[in-house]
Amino acid sequence: MRIAVDCRELRGQHGGFRTNLIGVLKGLSEIDTENEYILFLYDESNINGLSLPKNRTLKTVPFGRFKCDFGGLAKLIDAEKPDLAYFSANCSVFGLKTPAVVMLHDCITLTGEYKTTSRKAKLFQTYSAFMTKRTVPGAKAVTTVSNYSKSQIQKYIPAAPKIFTAYNAVEAEKAEPAKTDKPYFLALASVDKRKNTDIIAEAFALSGLKDMKLIVVASHPSARASVSEQCERMGISGLLEIRTRVSDEELRSLYAGAEAFLFPSLDEGFGLPPLEAMAQGTAVISSDRTSMPEVLGDAALYFNPESKEELAEKMTLIVKDKDLRAGLTAKGFARVKAFSWSESAKEILKAFEYAAKK
Repeated sequence: MRIAVDCRELRGQHGGFRTNLIGVLKGLSEIDTENEYILFLYDESNINGLSLPKNRTLKTVPFGRFKCDFGGLAKLIDAEKPDLAYFSANCSVFGLKTPAVVMLHDCITLTGEYKTTSRKAKLFQTYSAFMTKRTVPGAKAVTTVSNYSKSQIQKYIPAAPKIFTAYNAVEAEKAEPAKTDKPYFLALASVDKRKNTDIIAEAFALSGLKDMKLIVVASHPSARASVSEQCERMGISGLLEIRTRVSDEELRSLYAGAEAFLFPSLDEGFGLPPLEAMAQGTAVISSDRTSMPEVLGDAALYFNPESKEELAEKMTLIVKDKDLRAGLTAKGFARVKAFSWSESAKEILKAFEYAAKK
């Protein structure tokens, strides 16, 4: 088969869509020597250092998102006459004649349940929901990252085609632990309300762990301001350290040095950060909602993400019980090994083969 792949997401520096696409391409490079891949991307520099299918052709996309979505990318793909096209970021494009397979990571934008404090993010959520609702039902197959997400797709897009589950994975070298003046908890902050960032500072203050500090990675100014204001209001500003934009290597180092990684999210299609933390030997305190028990198994310490008191209890427990922490670290390493990009690629190839026959 000749398979067109929408690689526009490779332009970014971080994010689940980009991480997933890089992993899928790596997996395909390991298991598929027969099919030909036509990669559509903004700039060839986007693939520097990546593992790609050997039988590939690169095509540069000369215009932005809206022109791509409303006919521009469809014309470029159809002109290559591929057998099918793979879209990695929740939707395909309008005007496409080539059969499509869509990776739909989650249905979070479709539920209307979670808001954001960022105007730009609100616009993106609205636009993403529009594109997903109108392009996914026309695809020949859908891939997704967990069985939880599969159930959500069936609920919110009843007209969706056959769905294949292809889990995310983490394959990273063990990093040198970050050096800090105090042991610390690590968390990621977001303007997205479903990430439940507000509970982190509240629980840390309740824990009374004065010998610990809280390091929060927050790239968005509003997220940084929210965490800072909360810690100031609770009198723990001196125990807070905010990191802004960090590289993948720096984030791995922060994971590796933490006593525990806090993940209080209310809704995740998969939830890569806890698995990334486990890959660095870090214990994880995770929300017990949506996909998290499916992904993390018995390798995490779970809590109700609506209870700051319960999170505070788990934080105290994991600091005081070294055996518990060591056990979670061992289970975490084992859990990470349960996922691989080559296995994910096998499921995606099944979706390709199914779509090609439709």
